[in-house]
Amino acid sequence: MRLPLFMLILLMALASPAFADDAPSNVKEMIHLSIQATGVRLRAGAGTEFAIVGVASREKGGSRFIASSVPSMDGEGVPWFRLLARIEQQEDTALFKLERACWIRSDFVTTRALNGKEAELADSLFFRTLSFAPRLLPAVRPAEAVPAYSDEKLCFFPQEIDRADTVLPAGEEYLLFNVLKGQRACVGLWKAVDGERIRFAGSVPAEAFAGTDFGADGAKAEAWLKQNLSP
Repeated sequence: MRLPLFMLILLMALASPAFADDAPSNVKEMIHLSIQATGVRLRAGAGTEFAIVGVASREKGGSRFIASSVPSMDGEGVPWFRLLARIEQQEDTALFKLERACWIRSDFVTTRALNGKEAELADSLFFRTLSFAPRLLPAVRPAEAVPAYSDEKLCFFPQEIDRADTVLPAGEEYLLFNVLKGQRACVGLWKAVDGERIRFAGSVPAEAFAGTDFGADGAKAEAWLKQNLSP
């Protein structure tokens, strides 16, 4: 079921970008993990020398998480899994990103591959993938590389970072989804995943977007920006 456009915009404004550093780069590098013991300590790193940041226990059906599929080894060669999100069964499966990354020893858990629903939720939560048909959005191909922000919040609250932190390559097709307005207006550029989904690529300040060379798509980009900046 598709979300209404206003709900998609709200999700865009609130969602966080994909994890950095050693975290998975896609859902194929994630697994389902179930706790198989009571009072298992969660650590700030892969090893008992790290601070305890939480406790997990087996419940009816097991406490369930999304974790990185590649374990980290402690000093004794014992594998530890990095927990990324908690799975809850409400009216439907729900996924909640953990406030901080934590690790659990592998001998207290069982693992399996993500099922289809879990993978879809993880893709949306961590990699900004939304169910929205690309054919419904105008597409442009910039003739030059476009400096962008990896997170909309960094774009429309510029005091948090003074310059773009990523670059969108020239010549690739980007979808124009909407303009978010904070302390400045920012254009969200997305890419098609398939015929039913789009993935966030970057956010560009409206003034920088207006000054970008879009080649043959220049008139289209200009008209779209003018329409979406109107009150």
